[in-house]
Amino acid sequence: MVIEVIYDNENLLLKRREIKCNFYDVKNLKKENAITLIKDKLKITDKIIIPINLKNSTGSNTMSGTFYIYDDKQIAEKQINQHVFSRLIKDDK
Repeated sequence: MVIEVIYDNENLLLKRREIKCNFYDVKNLKKENAITLIKDKLKITDKIIIPINLKNSTGSNTMSGTFYIYDDKQIAEKQINQHVFSRLIKDDK
């Protein structure tokens, strides 16, 4: 599996890092697997990574994703809807 980061921006106003990337040669990529791949690729250890959008390309094994990376969980909870956090917690169970 190959990961290509196509957009990496530090949003100072919202205090987050915004990343858009493409995953090549994937078959069944889940949110938690995408988070660990991003952590390994960007060498992130103690930050909160939230997958906002994961989208498959029809007819190919390519997937694109948008991720927000926060330093503080309280800032993330203020900006992101609660149902996004509940889905992440539900996927961990």
